[in-house]
Amino acid sequence: MGWERERIDQNVYSQGEVDRWVYSTCNICSIGCGCYIAVKDGEIVRIKGNGAHPVNRGRLGPKGENQWLANRSPDRLLQPLLRDATGRLVPVSWDQAMDTLVARSREVLRRLGPNGIAIYSTGQGFLEDYYTIAKPPVASAPRRLWSRRPCRAPIRARTRRRPASPSTISI
Repeated sequence: MGWERERIDQNVYSQGEVDRWVYSTCNICSIGCGCYIAVKDGEIVRIKGNGAHPVNRGRLGPKGENQWLANRSPDRLLQPLLRDATGRLVPVSWDQAMDTLVARSREVLRRLGPNGIAIYSTGQGFLEDYYTIAKPPVASAPRRLWSRRPCRAPIRARTRRRPASPSTISI
């Protein structure tokens, strides 16, 4: 393992006991640190590192340690918004939002071709995410950018474990 000793980083919840801990991975950067998310009354209330995870051994970067706070923000969007004819953002259904996304994407591809679409993505995705991004006609889009801003807590451990293969290097 990259880290010789575990150290459990956590953002403390001080409002009593939590209902349960849910195993997860941090999705803020491309490292994928192991963590546990505390749930109380159906809401995320805390996060702590997983000391048994081989990448981070319980450590969390500052972004990962505080990521759960965004879930409680009063500004957090809970449903999709689209602009109406006056330019005002209005709530719409998920089906309407996806239908609009598909229709507008098809229009851009028809009008501008693959140069009309750019993709900015993180390195922390599932195989299905990358497969979807790579599907034609988007696959031929020359504007594909991947985030290279990893959290710093486990970076040493990851680079010591194994070198990156060409399939894991972002472009």
